[in-house]
Amino acid sequence: MNVPRISGSFLVLLLLGVGILAGLPLVATAHAESVGSWTTTTPFPTGASYESCVTYGDYVYCAGGYYATISSSGIGTWMKTTSYPDNLTGESCVTYDGYIYCFGGWTGCPCTVTSGTFYAPLSSSGIGTWVASTNDSSNREYGAGCSVSSAGYMYCVGGQSGVDSPQDNTVAFAPLSSSGIGTWMSGTSYPEDIYEPNCLTSSSYLYCVGGTGYEGGSTPVFNDSYYASISSTGVGAWTKTTTYPSASGRAEAPDSCVTSGAYVYCLGSGSGSGPNSVYYGAVSPSGGIGPWTSTSQYPGGEPFTCVTSAGFIYCFNWGSATHTAYYTAIASTSQVNVDSVNTSGATITGYRTVLYSASGSIVAEGFTPSTFTVNAGQTYGVRAESYGSCTFSKWSDGVTSDPRTFTATSSPITFTVVYNCGSPTTSSVTINSVDQNGQTITGYRTVLYNSSGSIIDEGFTPSTFTVTAGAAYQARAESYGSCTFSKWSDGVTSDPRAFTASSSPVTFTAVYDCTSPTSTITVTTVNGSGSTITGYYITLWQGGNQVNSCFSTCSFTVNNGQTYQVEAASYGSEHFSHWQNDGATGRETVNVPSASTTISLTAVYSP
Repeated sequence: MNVPRISGSFLVLLLLGVGILAGLPLVATAHAESVGSWTTTTPFPTGASYESCVTYGDYVYCAGGYYATISSSGIGTWMKTTSYPDNLTGESCVTYDGYIYCFGGWTGCPCTVTSGTFYAPLSSSGIGTWVASTNDSSNREYGAGCSVSSAGYMYCVGGQSGVDSPQDNTVAFAPLSSSGIGTWMSGTSYPEDIYEPNCLTSSSYLYCVGGTGYEGGSTPVFNDSYYASISSTGVGAWTKTTTYPSASGRAEAPDSCVTSGAYVYCLGSGSGSGPNSVYYGAVSPSGGIGPWTSTSQYPGGEPFTCVTSAGFIYCFNWGSATHTAYYTAIASTSQVNVDSVNTSGATITGYRTVLYSASGSIVAEGFTPSTFTVNAGQTYGVRAESYGSCTFSKWSDGVTSDPRTFTATSSPITFTVVYNCGSPTTSSVTINSVDQNGQTITGYRTVLYNSSGSIIDEGFTPSTFTVTAGAAYQARAESYGSCTFSKWSDGVTSDPRAFTASSSPVTFTAVYDCTSPTSTITVTTVNGSGSTITGYYITLWQGGNQVNSCFSTCSFTVNNGQTYQVEAASYGSEHFSHWQNDGATGRETVNVPSASTTISLTAVYSP
């Protein structure tokens, strides 16, 4: 077996009791997110009672004395290997550079505990000989949450000096090497007295999620999460981050936590009851865990022991009579982009593309340039449809099948479809205009748009535009003056209207409602003292022609947006003098606005 140096791809994970995790640095990959459905796999041989396990290369190793291969097909056959010294269980283990390192443990109840540490080499033959190493001076023996950094330092948080003893908030760290665990040093104390927290490292930070009080005590489980900066010289101040969700309305710590990519995944309620919920949250490069998001529930038992490797999570239950085990893939999303060009290599856009699943169902569709979200490792088909005078020719990499199949990767993929557009066929579209009675009217502005809404051309009815057969357009007929657009003669009411040009000329006729909206001109006559006098002859003129008349006080109905003149005649001893409105001494010019209104005029007479 070729065993590489540990990295984010070969993540060390420890789960002790209710889920102590030994994590490795998180490497930001392409959007690792929710988990898929859970599938049964080879159960642990002994019921996984507080097993502490790590992954390394293509294997999972458990301190209880078993190891097995792991792959996309699940956990292989478990094989016996060197057992942990003194028949202990509940160790807190991590792995680094080809070795497994474990802290403390106990024998079950009546309980015997130890604060000892051991390490052993790992290989395709299993776990080698265990060797005693440097003990932690804090006298903690059980329940510490331990993790390892990329620099090779082991960090342990919380724990107890004995089973049924109060937990503490001690934090200690030590360097790891092929010679074992080095000298332990003290770090900044954890904010809560706790044991069995799920701890992991990410970049230059140490994270701990959840934890609980000591057995037999009244201290509840915790769902608080904290993080602190780490280095070879110490542990920084602890900062609270997003609280782990509660599935049953009480504070609940997860049973197990694992990490993959830039995400942490936590399973179970930690309380031995309630749903086997699974949540994940993003780890920020600057510290902190983002909002927790629910994903596929764990199907059976309490997932007390879980490990992860190469995009899969493997879990087996504690104390289960059937020793059930499950595994799932982590959905890693990426993108596929589809562009389009003609045979000359010039970019063309707006061609429909369809993304299919492996079974042939439509997943998504769009128009070039189009972008689809895909799950890494899954197989898809992508189709580029012909349109108008442009027909599918091939893909730019030479593939001629349409649709083409591909397997998504964690990195974005771009496909460019080549269309043969030949020599475009031109045609024309003509736009005419009529009133509500079907009478031809002219001079109304029309606009031709392309499918994206950009203006191509404009004119005044009757107007004719040159178009390309097969291309999509929009035609607009604008209102003007007293005539407003009503509909197109074929009943279409949208303006602009969409259409696809054909090889034959097309004619559209816009129907306008030219029924003139009206206003009122009211004329009052008064004498020089301002008293109303009546019965004086008033005439209405337009364009030099008299169009109406009345005797004061009276009014005229006029069309909006037009200009009129009003004249007041003298009679008897009273002679017209001027218009009170503006002092005019002849005909009064009235510009009627486009909005309906009443215009009042007063003619002043004198003896």
